[in-house]
Amino acid sequence: AEGAARLKPGLPDGDYGTMVSETQAAKVLAQVREAVAAGAKLLTPERYEGGLLYPLVVAGPGPETRLMTEETFGPVAAISVFDTEEEAVALANQGPYGLAASVWTSDKARARRVCGRLQAGLITVNDCVRAAGSPYLPFGGVKGSGFGRSHGPEGLYEFCRQASVMTSPGASPSEVNWFPYGSDLYPAMLTALRAFFGPFSVRAWRAALGAAGLIKSRTERGGVK
Repeated sequence: AEGAARLKPGLPDGDYGTMVSETQAAKVLAQVREAVAAGAKLLTPERYEGGLLYPLVVAGPGPETRLMTEETFGPVAAISVFDTEEEAVALANQGPYGLAASVWTSDKARARRVCGRLQAGLITVNDCVRAAGSPYLPFGGVKGSGFGRSHGPEGLYEFCRQASVMTSPGASPSEVNWFPYGSDLYPAMLTALRAFFGPFSVRAWRAALGAAGLIKSRTERGGVK
């Protein structure tokens, strides 16, 4: 609240200018008043003069209030207190929008961990706006904030039609996945897959070597009957 009071209004030398319209100012004030009526505490005086809406700091707004569930687009800081990291992440993700988020901490491990759990398209650590101005990072949101990206390689992909093409050299008369399958093929493939993708086992690899002979003969003879 003390920091908000130090902000200087008016352009070009001030920290903020007038609201874009009377309608938008009324919307912002309505959200703040609703939150206060529901039990929140307004820590700064409500002041709107000559198109200037002075910064408002609201402590403890209910999660169901419009101040916490709708876009505000006004000089309002809504503050929710938390005790644990889990609770902080839940509070940040509870709303319907997910354009941008910021994490403030001196713990790099915590910053990385929390960033990975936030539902937002743009996330900054110890900053709140710089990521939106970088041409190298994709810009876009999730949930009610939309889809798709601009900027960066991901933004270029939005203008591309991606197609997957796989080419076989045609060196063998048959592929393992072609008909006919036969009763011997399934257990041979299962043995090979367990060796390649399961826990390492000498026994499994020995079994896979035996199965490899059957699989190889299929591609050479055009199928196992």
